[in-house]
Amino acid sequence: MPQLTPMHDGAWPRRAALLTLACLAGGCGSLAALPGASLFGPRIALSDLRLEVAREANDNTPLRVELVAPRDEELLATLLGLSAAQWFDPLANYRRDHPDTLRSWDYELPPGATLHLKPAPFAGAKAAGLVLFANYKGKGAYRLRLDTYRRAVVSFGALDASVDGAR
Repeated sequence: MPQLTPMHDGAWPRRAALLTLACLAGGCGSLAALPGASLFGPRIALSDLRLEVAREANDNTPLRVELVAPRDEELLATLLGLSAAQWFDPLANYRRDHPDTLRSWDYELPPGATLHLKPAPFAGAKAAGLVLFANYKGKGAYRLRLDTYRRAVVSFGALDASVDGAR
């Protein structure tokens, strides 16, 4: 039967450190391509978000906006296929159906309002993505993906929303 002998020459700590570095280096190349990614999964990079609502937005009525952060890629893909009307439909309660894998932040913005979220409440959160839904009265997707930005300004116009930001 082989016997284990202690290493008294200090080789064990060096070997353990080299093994740890080799394991970490194996995954770093793929992580570098994902904004906000870390060794423990993707994180939201967006930390500075400004929401600007035009006076004529949504027929001069308050605009409900929700930021949604799903923790897994499958749920993110589902959300990216939804329109804002589907998200805000009271019969389709995604928050209730996915309590452990979905977080959201809800705001109601009057016409002409500006809301500056710095630091944003979702900054650094573990999530596969960050999707903004705007509850406009008209027909349209009214959905923006924001997780690839570090800083962003979302402008809500009369009929649609747009994002401008730094990645």
